Amino acid sequence: MKDANLATGNIKAGTTIFGVAGKTEVVDTTSGDAVAGNILSGKKAWVAGAEITGTIATQTLSATNDTLAAGYYAATTLSAVDTDLVTGNIKSGTTIFGVAGKTEVVDTAGATALQTDIITGKTAFVGGNLVTGNVTAGANVTGGAGSKIITIPDGLYSGSKTATATDVNLAASFMWAGK
Repeated sequence: MKDANLATGNIKAGTTIFGVAGKTEVVDTTSGDAVAGNILSGKKAWVAGAEITGTIATQTLSATNDTLAAGYYAATTLSAVDTDLVTGNIKSGTTIFGVAGKTEVVDTAGATALQTDIITGKTAFVGGNLVTGNVTAGANVTGGAGSKIITIPDGLYSGSKTATATDVNLAASFMWAGK
């Protein structure tokens, strides 16, 4: 005599009845305690012998506000939520959500330079604006023959520059020996 219900699909996992092993998916759900609000929306689970359909909404993070609605959030990175969250957009010395600021990103509010303070062709940021200099770079100067005063032209000088006095009458042939 054989029972038609003696089949794998009718026997609990881990049990063998008259040589028929139970199906892996057949389990005692008595100990389950989940409710619909513990399961993702549209997903089904068995709890204490009853099938439950989940109601937890899948939410999405937003770059436009910092409010987080209740629900499930898929794993992601914050830089995927807001593509502006990168080193180049963060001030030096600041870290936002683990992203460190770039050394060259600084607050230029306290800068006071004007175009007339910067050498021609060179640029700097002042108060958030790119400023291009218009001051001539200083160079070596030579005074007029016999002049005691050498005029140094306006300009910004860097490094070693010279001012040379000349006098055509100050030649060795015009000098007395021993004087």
